[in-house]
Amino acid sequence: TEIPSLRTRLVAGEPGAGNLVLWAHTCELPDPWNWLGTGDLLLSDGYNFPAAAGEQVEFLTHLSRGNLAGIALGDGLHAPPLTGEAAAAADALAFPVLQSAYEVPFVTVARTVADSNNKDTHGRLVRILRVYDVLRRFNQGRFSQEQCSADSLLDMLGRESGADLQVLDAHSGTPLLPTTRPLDGRFRDALLATLAARTSPIPGSLRISVDGVSALGLPLDDGNRAVLLAIQAESTLDVMILQHVATIAALDVDRRSIAQARRRESGARFFQQLLDGSIDTDAAAARLTALSLGDRPWRLICTGGDSPDSREDLQLRLIRARVPH
Repeated sequence: TEIPSLRTRLVAGEPGAGNLVLWAHTCELPDPWNWLGTGDLLLSDGYNFPAAAGEQVEFLTHLSRGNLAGIALGDGLHAPPLTGEAAAAADALAFPVLQSAYEVPFVTVARTVADSNNKDTHGRLVRILRVYDVLRRFNQGRFSQEQCSADSLLDMLGRESGADLQVLDAHSGTPLLPTTRPLDGRFRDALLATLAARTSPIPGSLRISVDGVSALGLPLDDGNRAVLLAIQAESTLDVMILQHVATIAALDVDRRSIAQARRRESGARFFQQLLDGSIDTDAAAARLTALSLGDRPWRLICTGGDSPDSREDLQLRLIRARVPH
């Protein structure tokens, strides 16, 4: 607002005028707080800015809870007038509402922010590189045996990102990756309720809050089958860093799924050998022992299920129940 060439003025939320703007980006989706993150300035032509006073207050409240730096509306475009109730809410939330002149392209604002934050951008890049360094060292076994036995990859990524991390099945809420952190059922239930209420795919991130503690849900795959749940721990959640954590978590989920599929295929071939008698008794007994099935009696359970998803869900539940095969 103090840069004359940007021709941008503060219209509400003056207590938040000192907010740090790390990035500026346009978003005309109805839920921009699910697509932008901490320190981002929302640039809007006003297509997604509601006209009713109550809806404006709710819109600004969501943006504030998402830790955005503020919103800049284009003057003379499509945004309805800011109501008195919304202006009062912006002041109470310390959430700046700006207005940029019609003649100033949003890209000019975005470039100004980017040029002014080279140092902060470098700091974020360093944190992102540290996240991938955790993966590299974990895969190379460069952590001590004691550390690896006590911490999972998810635990180590959580420390780098300043969050308690869980990877959950998007339908059942069951954990898909190991972690020493206990799962807080309140956040899981809140996330599942939010997912169940949606009729569209999961956006870049879903924001939830339990007793004033923020959390984010980030999808791990295109099918929205798995979600990274990041609960605020040490500091404000950084969406950009968590998106890189989600990429690593998705790779780990895929790796484990492939390993489990190969294990099931191998078990199926062995089971066929047992059925048709093509393997001798001693070899079969040794193989059963190696598969943690050496103790008798053995039981075979048959169940119907035409859906691949239902079979996969059953496999996951058996694995979590520590049923070896």
